[in-house]
This record gives sequence, structure tokens and C-alpha cells, in this order.
Amino acid sequence: MAAVGLQQQDEGVTPRLAAQLAETTGRSIEWQTAARSGASARFTLETLLPQIIKGRTDWVLVALGVNDCLALSSAKQWRKTLERLTSAIAHRLEPGGIVFTGVPPMQHFPALPAPLATMLGLRARLLDAVLAHFTEGDESLIHAPMDFVESPDGLFCRDGFHPNAPAHRLWAGQIADLIHATQAGR
Repeated sequence: MAAVGLQQQDEGVTPRLAAQLAETTGRSIEWQTAARSGASARFTLETLLPQIIKGRTDWVLVALGVNDCLALSSAKQWRKTLERLTSAIAHRLEPGGIVFTGVPPMQHFPALPAPLATMLGLRARLLDAVLAHFTEGDESLIHAPMDFVESPDGLFCRDGFHPNAPAHRLWAGQIADLIHATQAGR
């Protein structure tokens, strides 16, 4: 969300998603971001969420997991923090829906050497499964899996760790599709 490694901030997932939603709905979109490279779910809850202006919003986009994998957060701890974060978001922003992007498949990160990539990939899969289960059955929550690993080397910045502009574009498109499908089903 912090658009680390991108040439311009408007190449990031949030401004791209806002532009896509504005184009498809014909409505103007106001958005705000609170992001920091290295943020965990707990840091987001305690530090970033309070930076967002309080008040009713249509959608909240949450992208977490990589730093929780790096910190080796347990599945139980991850779930508990997701519960606390969701409750705090609901209280502060009264959203129409919350989109949780899936935990990225870290086994495909070019910067991570084997066997570290394999281990972190397994940890990412575990946390993503917890996230998917957490959002199940609550129509105000959407799990948006990271489904674009077909050509992983072509989707990373030079650092081999952060998504590049084409990945952000693809990511925003997938999230927009999920939001539209959810709104159509309501």
C-alpha cells in the first residue's frame, strides 16, 4: 500500500483502484491512505488506523500479511489481530465493506533465497488461509486472493520484494472486480 519501489505514487493499488471505481460507477471517488513499509497488522491497528479521518466510508482496503510472515506471527495471533482490526475499522469508519487482500505468495519473491522463500511461502499460505476463513460467512468482508503469480519475475520492482506498477494495476483490477461483484449481489 505504501507503493515502495514505484516511480510515482499514482501507480499504486489505491489510486488505481479509485480511478477504476470512478470510471465504472461514474461517481467521483474520495480516498485516503495510511501506509508504511514494514507495517504489521498490529502496527496498522495501533498506529495507522488512527491516522485515517473518522467517518462513514463505502469501502476499506486492507493489505497486510508479508510483515506478519516475516515476524513469524502465529495463526492464532494473526486471527486475533484481524478480529481487533476489523472491529476498530467498523467503529472508526462505519464501512459498507472491508476488502482484505490476500497474503502474497512469498515463495515467488525473487529477493528471497531458498529455503527461506519456501518457508515464508508456507507461512504466507497459512496466514492467507486464516484470513480467508476469517472473512467467510460475513458479507461485509471480502477476501481478495493474490491471484497473479503466472509470471512472478515480471511483477516485482528491482528489489525483488515489492510489486511493480503492472502488478499494482492487475491487483487494483482484481479488487475492483470483487467490489463490483459484491455490490451486484447485494
